Amino acid sequence: VTHTVTAAEVSAISTPITVTLPQSAISAAGEGAATITTTVTDSSGNVSPAITTNVTIDTVAPGTSPATPASVSVPEATNGISSSEASDGVEVLVTLPSDAVAGDVITVSIDGGTAVTHTVTAAEVSAISTPITVTLPQSAISAAGEGAATITTTVTDSSGNVSPAITTNVTIDTVAPGTSPATPASVSVPEATNGISSSEASDGVEVLVTLPSDAVAGDVITVSIDGG
Repeated sequence: VTHTVTAAEVSAISTPITVTLPQSAISAAGEGAATITTTVTDSSGNVSPAITTNVTIDTVAPGTSPATPASVSVPEATNGISSSEASDGVEVLVTLPSDAVAGDVITVSIDGGTAVTHTVTAAEVSAISTPITVTLPQSAISAAGEGAATITTTVTDSSGNVSPAITTNVTIDTVAPGTSPATPASVSVPEATNGISSSEASDGVEVLVTLPSDAVAGDVITVSIDGG
């Protein structure tokens, strides 16, 4: 690529001139180490000593074929993320792509909220099949709100190449059944009205539970006596 110097550029001689190597030239050089060579030639054909600049070309995102891509699991989301699970953050388990290197950055977010990042260490690359835990804090879960949400995970290398996003669909359900504005459950024990007698106890004592107004199939009623 050549550029002819103008009088204006000479007047502003300390201001760098931009000469752009096109994408085709970068592609032709291939991946890995490369050398950019720059000279200045005057009208008489005299050529300055070459200035060489060593660069590395890395245009391939982590996990790009033939490498094995990263994978993600969220065990706490199996049956929905509950209040107790959200309270100390939700663990996202990320298995690195097979071409990961130390310094790659894992980025995890939920519903486009504030992302959490983790920089991969050499030890983690050595144990590449062991998932890395990245925790989405309670604040991120709360910001996503109740219901369906999407956790997005990427891996970025030191050159800025970003892997294809891995999306994990989850459901956030941190509201206990019968929480306002829903009507709570109610309980009665008719056999206990005047004390539970021997005959009443002999065949078990019936506990009558009226469901909360937001109950759904699959909710579980748990009844105990004196912590038993």
